[in-house]
Amino acid sequence: MIKKLLCLFMFGICTTLFAENAVIHSVLVTDFLKDEKNVLRYQPLNMFDSSSDTVFAVTENKQLLSKPLINIYFAEPIEIDSLSIKAGYFDNRYFENNDRIKKITITVNNAKSTPIKDKSFILNDEMKIQKLDLSKTVKVTEIHITINEVYPGKKWNDLVISDLFFCKNSNNYSITYGCNPDLSVSGEARYNRKFDSNGNLLSETLQEGKSGSAEITYEYNEYNQLICKKEIWDDPNNPEVKNYSYKTNKDKYPADTTIAYNSDGTIKTVTEKNWRGTKTYYFENNLCIAESVGKDFIIYQYKNMKKLFGIQVCSEYGYPMFQTLKYDSNNNIVEEVWYEHYSNWQYFNVDAY
Repeated sequence: MIKKLLCLFMFGICTTLFAENAVIHSVLVTDFLKDEKNVLRYQPLNMFDSSSDTVFAVTENKQLLSKPLINIYFAEPIEIDSLSIKAGYFDNRYFENNDRIKKITITVNNAKSTPIKDKSFILNDEMKIQKLDLSKTVKVTEIHITINEVYPGKKWNDLVISDLFFCKNSNNYSITYGCNPDLSVSGEARYNRKFDSNGNLLSETLQEGKSGSAEITYEYNEYNQLICKKEIWDDPNNPEVKNYSYKTNKDKYPADTTIAYNSDGTIKTVTEKNWRGTKTYYFENNLCIAESVGKDFIIYQYKNMKKLFGIQVCSEYGYPMFQTLKYDSNNNIVEEVWYEHYSNWQYFNVDAY
């Protein structure tokens, strides 16, 4: 009995030692399936939660099969020799009814070493985890996945992936999310904010990498409703001014926004128009869990009703971004920084490798 307990104890130590961590900066997909009741039901971060109950899904079409569908960016380089994939919806009710991957192509990149390009695999059409062997150990900062061919679903043409694992010596990396500011040489967007005693945002400064900066001020009426936003970029004598009006004195959102409600009366979405088109905020339990504008889609994660971070999962221009936050004693976000992944730039901090 003692020997058995000792073996179990040693096994626990070994599995802990080998459970290396990979920090994902962002995951950009060309698109994902939006469920009307739950917009994040099929979002791409589901691939990294090691649960077959949650899946990533996208409606399959010829355009999606012609370019990388999934682009994964790491905050720090990791060493891998293979990937493992649960290709399909790993539930007997849905597996054959949805599309499954037949042919998949993997490209892994590193800013310093020669990438492995276009290594393709043919998957078996079965509800089993399958290994994608890269034939050697490589240090990677990003992984790009193209789906070339599918096994068609009997009922739906939604392509589904339950889980994706990054492996070294037959051990899977655990996954967290974050960024390395030291490697985001340029492209960061930094907001510093000041609030009044009512929690109203009074002013903020915006520095967009090396491209420019802005001073933004806000004015409120006696009902704490925002009535004016003034932005000053290059010319202090020519500010951009936006005035807001409300239907009643109790409205939280301006009259030019559209609000959709859940059946219990809570807010589901808030849609407004901005310079890029229509921007939509998605709510759950009175928290903004995601936002979209154009093809850009950002997911927010919370803990104890407090936003932990934001991560970009779709991007019109291919910019992988990760958001960090700082709070004051009243839980106001006084600093927000969006860090772009360093692979998007022409120069790299190679000493980090």
